[in-house]
Amino acid sequence: MRVDWLSTVVALTVSWAAGASAAVPDCRDCHGELAGRAAELAAYYGEPGRHHPVGVAFPDNPEAASLNAPDGTGDGFAYFDRNGNGEPDGDEVRLYGPGRSVECASCHREHDGAVSPGFVPAWLRIDNTADALCLTCHRR
Repeated sequence: MRVDWLSTVVALTVSWAAGASAAVPDCRDCHGELAGRAAELAAYYGEPGRHHPVGVAFPDNPEAASLNAPDGTGDGFAYFDRNGNGEPDGDEVRLYGPGRSVECASCHREHDGAVSPGFVPAWLRIDNTADALCLTCHRR
């Protein structure tokens, strides 16, 4: 099945502009077990040793759960401002919706090939060498 990416992007942009940004497009809509529209990644989502669970609400008191608090908020999301510029940049982890939920797009850059220089793996927002991505939210 051919996916019309332009229509998909336009539909997501319209949803985003209409205030649906709190309900982030779920990657499993295309990449899920029953979707059949793109590479099937359902088994990967279910492997806790390799992948963070999605749909997990960030606690109201992150410090008590040994987590770091987000630095800023955007339209329908909170973010960890790695470079301190007060803007949500593409290489910064995000939490979505009013419950500040961990979703696929929290750690992954959806269909965006732009990455940090010298960094290539799996659409991650940042390189996870030495657990850098994990340590954005989690404390050791």
